[in-house]
Amino acid sequence: MSGRKARKPDRPVESPSPAGSGRIKGTTIALFLLVLVAPGLQSLTGAFAIPVLDENRSRASRPVFTWHGVLSGDAPFGKQYEKYFDDHYGFRDFLIRAKHQIDFTVFHRSDEVLIGRDGYLFYRSVTEQQQLAQDLAWEGSKARLWKNLHDLHDHFAARGILFVVLPLPNKNTLYPELLPSWTIKRPKVTAFHHLRAMLAKGDLPWVDAYQTLVDVKRDGQLFHRTDFHWNDVAAAFVGRALVDELGRRTDTGVRWDVPVDRAPLVRFSGGEALSLGLFTPPREDTWVSPPRMSGRSRCEDRRDPFIYVCKLRREVQGTLLTLLPP
Repeated sequence: MSGRKARKPDRPVESPSPAGSGRIKGTTIALFLLVLVAPGLQSLTGAFAIPVLDENRSRASRPVFTWHGVLSGDAPFGKQYEKYFDDHYGFRDFLIRAKHQIDFTVFHRSDEVLIGRDGYLFYRSVTEQQQLAQDLAWEGSKARLWKNLHDLHDHFAARGILFVVLPLPNKNTLYPELLPSWTIKRPKVTAFHHLRAMLAKGDLPWVDAYQTLVDVKRDGQLFHRTDFHWNDVAAAFVGRALVDELGRRTDTGVRWDVPVDRAPLVRFSGGEALSLGLFTPPREDTWVSPPRMSGRSRCEDRRDPFIYVCKLRREVQGTLLTLLPP
């Protein structure tokens, strides 16, 4: 007699009841139809208020119907209406934002913006296309560039005006270490640095804004994390270098002897962040440099890093006026 235990028979698998199966199928079909008709209903009724996606372009307008536009050989009405539909179908902006949000949050990528270290953003078109094209074209364009700069210098010199060249670095030029490692590699010496070397060897008056910013780079943020532009702390340092150079060149002894102040401006979201097309774009705490004004002056609290509103109070014939600075 075998010592093995007798195997229990398998329990029969219970199939769903016809009523339950019907409900599942009905719900699936209803959801499928809802997905199909919802964009059309939204286009017709505008039932849901969806924030407009800022794409920095004009969207296609609704074409005017004409029989000629429908029946002519190239059918322009159909092509124009297709462009209009692509720009305006229901839930379009919501769906685009949802796709961008998944790319940004889950995969840490974007079609428009390079997502760098420490929250820094960079326009892909600038870094991977425009600047790279300038780098590759440098050898063929440097002679013409130098001639154009000399022509400008001579034009203004003939009118008693001092012409000073001020090449300004982009964010990725000052902070290349913050770019993602997988982005397109530019030449070791870029067109911008070739220009700096050419000016250093030449005879044109110039101010090395790049070196000015490198010298104070460790002291604080000089470019916005979420915007293409430098902040006005960087602008103040370069402005000081320019004023000092003008004073030296004109033998006036004029110098920028006022310290560069720093003040925080919180919760700012720049153009690169808005270009991500997200439900909630990244925000940053950035720095501004409040202007110093002589006399009885007052500068309002900053809500935008690119706008100053300052008022100078001055008495004219006993009347107190409020003037904007010149």
